[in-house]
Amino acid sequence: MPVVRRALVALVLFAAALVMPAGAAQAAGPSPACGTTNVARGGRAIASSQDPLYPPSNAIDGNPHTRWVSGPGESQWITIDLRAAYNVCRVVLNWDFQYAKAFQLQMSNNGTSWYTIFATTTGAGGIQSIDAAGTGRYIRMLGTARGTGWGLSLWEFEVYSRLAA
Repeated sequence: MPVVRRALVALVLFAAALVMPAGAAQAAGPSPACGTTNVARGGRAIASSQDPLYPPSNAIDGNPHTRWVSGPGESQWITIDLRAAYNVCRVVLNWDFQYAKAFQLQMSNNGTSWYTIFATTTGAGGIQSIDAAGTGRYIRMLGTARGTGWGLSLWEFEVYSRLAA
């Protein structure tokens, strides 16, 4: 029986690897060099657009069963006011099936002048754990190309910091 059990476990793990989006196998949460507190949680979130049933605050509420959903179209964004300046070292984006194929993570001290700390044109959705370095009070995900015909949707937008700036 142990041989059958091991074979079954191997089959399940193999099948999961086949259906899991690229990048989804990365562990969610901060790298060892980062802090362990999600500094976005409890912040204030605004977005370029939203579905009335799925506001941007859902992406930072710590509940993996609520989400932010944008309207359709390119150049959708969600901005988090972290309430203080942080030295960001890791961002975790937990995408619904409506993900951004191309997006930037940007930071700002004032919420109007932005600089890019990460950019990709090959986003695959799922859980994306991103090492990124930047300092500021505001962080945003700027989606520039959708991965589906729908808008964008995030279950969670987590931000981890080394130390307060």
